[in-house]
Amino acid sequence: MPNIWEVPKTAAYYFARSYFSLWTAAEANAQNAFFLEGKIERIAKVDQPSAEEMQGHWELMVGDPGVAGLFQKGWQQFYDDLVTRICQEHADQLPKCRRCNAVLRTGKARQCFDCGYDWHTPHDDEPQSPPTANPRGG
Repeated sequence: MPNIWEVPKTAAYYFARSYFSLWTAAEANAQNAFFLEGKIERIAKVDQPSAEEMQGHWELMVGDPGVAGLFQKGWQQFYDDLVTRICQEHADQLPKCRRCNAVLRTGKARQCFDCGYDWHTPHDDEPQSPPTANPRGG
């Protein structure tokens, strides 16, 4: 049986964003610091005063010890650790594949990216509800 909290690294960002409600405040602020850092780099080329103002906000964010520790790990490690924490602490709350029990990428997923099982349409091995009668008689 696969480890329920193993998520492919390519899916870590997508998975983490899908379960944003399970993030801590420090994790949300660390992500904002990552985004703001990239924005500062782009804006500094065309609007130095705005970039300096944003730099002040960024410094406040990463000045928080909880945020700084997460930010220093780097983007990919931050998301890898975030996915691992969410899956370990909230395993009972995450939707899983009916066939292989892998954690799904979102709560609305209709296909498992581990085993390929697809339930967009009913399968022969699934119980199907009987068709409802057409109230208009047709």
